Amino acid sequence: MSNLFVIGLREVDQESADNERRDRTPLLIAIGALALLITAALAWTIASHKTPFEREQANAEAGNPHWLEINLDTADHRRTYKEGEIIAFTVGYSSAVRQLYKLETADGGSTITLTDRLHFSDGRSEPTGFAVVCCGSRIVKLNDEPYVVHPYRRFVLAPGKYQIYLTTQRVFPWDIEAGVYRPSEWTTASNMLKVRVIPDPGWQERRLAEIQAKPADPNACSMLATLDIPAATALKLDKMRYGIRCRPTTMFPTTSLWHPSEYAAAFKILDQMVQSPTHGVAQYDVDTITQLEVWLTHPELRDFPRDKEDREKYVEAQKAVSLEYEKALVREMCATLPIKIPEARQITQATIDSLVQNKLLETPPCQ
Repeated sequence: MSNLFVIGLREVDQESADNERRDRTPLLIAIGALALLITAALAWTIASHKTPFEREQANAEAGNPHWLEINLDTADHRRTYKEGEIIAFTVGYSSAVRQLYKLETADGGSTITLTDRLHFSDGRSEPTGFAVVCCGSRIVKLNDEPYVVHPYRRFVLAPGKYQIYLTTQRVFPWDIEAGVYRPSEWTTASNMLKVRVIPDPGWQERRLAEIQAKPADPNACSMLATLDIPAATALKLDKMRYGIRCRPTTMFPTTSLWHPSEYAAAFKILDQMVQSPTHGVAQYDVDTITQLEVWLTHPELRDFPRDKEDREKYVEAQKAVSLEYEKALVREMCATLPIKIPEARQITQATIDSLVQNKLLETPPCQ
């Protein structure tokens, strides 16, 4: 076969292939368009099947600044719990790109950390901390290694399925100053966490029996805090009345998950302890009395607002009220010093000295 004939055949084959491609082009375009329509329809279907709570979380997380990740998890990485089990959370903050963000980490000392809230699919929104001893700040730089925050609060949830996410104003841009005392302008959000709690009838009575059998157990206080049956409430008050060192803030946290009917009784007992000649008033006594007094006398400060502007006003109002109560408490503690036994006087005096050093308190030492 001549070279000319072979070349001719190739030209014919090439022309046929070109014609075939031209014939297929409209079909390929149609298939591509259909695929895009199917993808869009699928995305819309998934979005339309989200609950209002899921859409709320998705919108909140989508509003995070680029490269920031906030990972909410349980401390033991479980997703199923029995009724009555204490659930602790962790929050990991990271940035895939360095030198973009900084984080307030002075939990317990910065009012900014009070902006941390857990949102539950049953409609509740709860702070992750109890209170702060005003005012402090500790800023860290974020990178791709998560900085993990361990919130103070633990939760006992009723049986059911829960979706949970966190919002906070503790994330700042890189150029923020070394210490800050106002929440960030950003409200950032975590991923969605799913947890299931299965029923366990009679758990409160069993736990109370365990506490009574091992009163020296270091976990007894936190275990007792989860109970609300009358016998448990009586035991909480007895522990406070007789000076057994359960932190009152643990047993009587002032949040909507617990039982405010106990607060007035707890406050009265703590006030009696301040007056007692044998009781040394420690810092946690001051914190708890102040916290309970704010809760009892200022109903408008019982719930931390979700609106940004309202939150800033809330933080300032709570700080002002707390400082006034602390000033009055310092005066009361000073008045009780002469009647206290030496050991109790020494503890109380050390607490007074620490409070007087707080410039925000602006209170003189005992006269």
